[in-house]
Amino acid sequence: MTWSWRLAQSSALPVCLLGLVVLGCTERQTPAPVRALQRSGRVTFVCRAPDGSGRERAHCPDFAHREDDERENSLLALVTQTVTGEVAVVDLTSQNVVDVDPSIPGFTFLHVGAQPGAIVTTPGGGASFVGIGEIGREGVFALPTSCLRAPQETEDSSLEPSLDLTTWPACSLPSAPGEMAVLVDAASEDGAIRASCGAEPTAELPVPAAAERSHCPADLTSEPGPQGRRKLVVAMPELGELWVLDAQALLDRAPGSYGACEPEVRVALRATLPVGGVEQVLPDDLSEPGCVPSTVVHPLSPNAFTSRPAGFALGEGVLYVADQGAPLIHVLDVRDPCAPVEQPALLPVQLDQPERVATVSRIALSPMTSRGDRFLYAIDEQYQPSASVMVFDVGPGAARTPLVRSGSVLLPFEPADRIDFSAAARDVVFVQRNLEIADELGRVTSGTRCNPDPRIDPASPEARHRPSSDLRQGAGPTNLRGTFALVLLTNGQVAVIDVDDLDSDCRRPTRTNPAPELDFRGCAGDPADVPFFTDDLGETGRATVSNEASCRTVLPHRARSQFFTTARTDTGVRAPSLRSFPSLSDGSRGQPSGQSPEGRLRPRMLAVPFEDPTGAQTGIPPEVFIGTTRFRASSGDPDERLDNLLVLEPSEAELLSVALPFVEPRAYPRDEEVTVAYEGALAGERSGGLLRLGEGDTLDDADGRFCSRGTEDVALKRQVGAERFGLEGEDLDAFAVAHADYVQITAELVDEDDSYWSDGRGATCGGQGRSACEAIFGPGDLDDLANTRELRILQAFQDHVVVEPRNAESAAERAELAELMDCCFPAGAAYVVRASRQWVVRGTASGFRHRVVADPVTGRCGFDCNPRKRFFEGRAFEIVTNSCPDEDADGEVDCAVGDRTSNDTVCVYDATTGGVVPGGPASECIFDSLTARFAVYRGRAASRRGLVFRYQTAGGFVPLSFGLTRNTTQVLPEQIRFLPELGQIAIVDTQDLGLSLMSLDTFDFASGSPFF
Repeated sequence: MTWSWRLAQSSALPVCLLGLVVLGCTERQTPAPVRALQRSGRVTFVCRAPDGSGRERAHCPDFAHREDDERENSLLALVTQTVTGEVAVVDLTSQNVVDVDPSIPGFTFLHVGAQPGAIVTTPGGGASFVGIGEIGREGVFALPTSCLRAPQETEDSSLEPSLDLTTWPACSLPSAPGEMAVLVDAASEDGAIRASCGAEPTAELPVPAAAERSHCPADLTSEPGPQGRRKLVVAMPELGELWVLDAQALLDRAPGSYGACEPEVRVALRATLPVGGVEQVLPDDLSEPGCVPSTVVHPLSPNAFTSRPAGFALGEGVLYVADQGAPLIHVLDVRDPCAPVEQPALLPVQLDQPERVATVSRIALSPMTSRGDRFLYAIDEQYQPSASVMVFDVGPGAARTPLVRSGSVLLPFEPADRIDFSAAARDVVFVQRNLEIADELGRVTSGTRCNPDPRIDPASPEARHRPSSDLRQGAGPTNLRGTFALVLLTNGQVAVIDVDDLDSDCRRPTRTNPAPELDFRGCAGDPADVPFFTDDLGETGRATVSNEASCRTVLPHRARSQFFTTARTDTGVRAPSLRSFPSLSDGSRGQPSGQSPEGRLRPRMLAVPFEDPTGAQTGIPPEVFIGTTRFRASSGDPDERLDNLLVLEPSEAELLSVALPFVEPRAYPRDEEVTVAYEGALAGERSGGLLRLGEGDTLDDADGRFCSRGTEDVALKRQVGAERFGLEGEDLDAFAVAHADYVQITAELVDEDDSYWSDGRGATCGGQGRSACEAIFGPGDLDDLANTRELRILQAFQDHVVVEPRNAESAAERAELAELMDCCFPAGAAYVVRASRQWVVRGTASGFRHRVVADPVTGRCGFDCNPRKRFFEGRAFEIVTNSCPDEDADGEVDCAVGDRTSNDTVCVYDATTGGVVPGGPASECIFDSLTARFAVYRGRAASRRGLVFRYQTAGGFVPLSFGLTRNTTQVLPEQIRFLPELGQIAIVDTQDLGLSLMSLDTFDFASGSPFF
């Protein structure tokens, strides 16, 4: 920037002159950049006319030349400097930092008291006020807009006095002020105004003393904007109060004076919670009778808190006040600033920790949305792992607790009543933009929602916002049209949250779903007479929507997507996709999976149809993107022609496949490798197990967290068999025993030269000592360990499991083998827990998902009935056919199955009828999660441990964000504000960048920015 360059050069000049004397100035100096702004804190904006008077913000920038003055109004930013006790002036119109005293080298700003904090400006721009936190000098300084510049020449050619600490009217406070806001004591219907809260309204007020000053005049009684007396409301955190000061009375004080502030009103904030606790209502999809009630009670003490007012949000005559001392957001009716009335407060609570005390630092109030809603966003600064945002609906009759977002069952790893981020939330602001398109006659309609209905006039305003076929114009991720929240994070990024996107109806797939239940694309409730959102209502017509993968790409109070959720050659892979078809391996060796004799021996994983909400028995044909190429299964229509056919019948499929549901794109990590392993480990190897096979038959591990790792014992498998597969009696008993998880001991035997084998109990093991142990259990360094090392889990607890040998034929054999194992592994035993006769699904990002939890009293493992774990599925049961070709090969099993439990399977289907469909035979064994849908069909040879299917997904959800870190990572962001006049946001950075303006059209630094 030019001013930085000039200052740097001037500071380097003396060094160069000295060099002429000593060495000669042979090299040009490269000075370090000099920064004008130092430790910036808070910002306010002032619209100033050429004559120095204030204007309403809407009048800036004003580029229209007028006859009386060719200069336009200037939009100024006043930025507090927390180290130097100053307020910097930045002219955003001319894009330079203002030096208010050019006679002093460097940049001079407006000197105020030390530790400046909140700063605000009156509605008509006549003056600004800054709170001061200097110990022993706490107070408020008033800055008339007429003096936000360098001293000028007077009529007698003399220079105005320099601006210093004695220039400003000020008043002292008993403690440091917090947040501030300007209220208006509105004029009556006949135009009468009160000179003070105790005075009667009058049609003519006396001329204020500050208006008659020759230097730095200030007259708020005549400034533009709403008619009425300006009042300054100041938070007093140490007192738990709000003070209301008369702004003009403060300006009328003698410059340089510092007498006590005289509040016209003092409001002691209530810090009392409702008796009986705070109730939070859940949406229907998150409550479950007998498990999760529809209302959660937060048992907070009603009288245990002291108020410490924090952030403010003001709108429609209501002042919202955050509180860092009590779990409250105060709501005050301030339509009459002289008589604020505290209304029932908003109640910050945390759904998953009902007893936690949640306090709030900063808040923001949305403008009214196109649907007539208004929301308040509040930062829960102490939330773990990092500060998050709560959403309150502040419309009439709304609940006073944080909004619990419906659809959270589809996003189980996001808190249902919080918006959390990759870094802590620091500040939040709302933006509202229309960006209307004029029709052919030049008419513009405000707040037009995009309408995808192909039956309306394509020239209508609603249709003109539709995305273009190349997705470069119209509705799109970076076209912010509507109401959005911008959350400033501590890492310098700004996260974009959808609140009311006017284009949301046009961001979806073309295919419709008239049923009220969601289909696999996340669509529901579409018009019954519009099968496709295309110009001809057919599948191949020109889309009237973005044709993205999901109807849930844009959701209120959720992170906005950075990209279209599409997989196209021109946009790239931005929708959930596979990098390639799945593969099968055995250890490190790839395995054939086609229809060759070798391939038919192997199991195969294949996509299966999605359930059809309209009730079609065959379901919706699955589809999947391999890169940007779409593969789809046949719908059965004989006239259908598919270039990339997805074959679902195991006797015909040459390629393995998996369907990726699009119901919730946010459920997908950006990139992930998924493994589906037969009898896979639930977690990594543990080394701290202690076998007690003669003392209760347990494996103890204080840190084993067996329930948290998803262990399912015989009892839980009985529950699965009964509820999922409808088994009873002996069939249920056999299923539970066959499919209960097991412990595999992976430890090496004690070294053969250890004294345990000669002098200890080890000499008696099996009557032969170590040789018996080695013969029965084998070494522990093999890929395929001896099955005698396997222990079935009869009962699972968080810190131990009750076990028995898994592969013994009789009770006597089990007892003998258990005694031998206890003798052969006397020390801490390394082990893994594996699923029995199931396939374990694990993602590199999502891990192994399950719904097992420990009972808080007994520690016993059980299933969590919370609906949020409805889709926590990490196990797949394989399916076997009931017919096979006549010829058999060596090693094959008999796949002529006569009943459901033969060959250790509960799922059987007739190979002559086609693949598995929803609701049909063997459909209980369909693996269905938020990110995958498939079935595993057993091959002619029995599946064995070590077989693993693998596939990689790409195109996961990427939230839209932008920020300060393009050229530096040294950021400490403090505040974010919206400048609708410029279509930009302003960010104050305490570290290096000072004040930055960023465009909401380009999501990059605006011209001239940053100012530092």
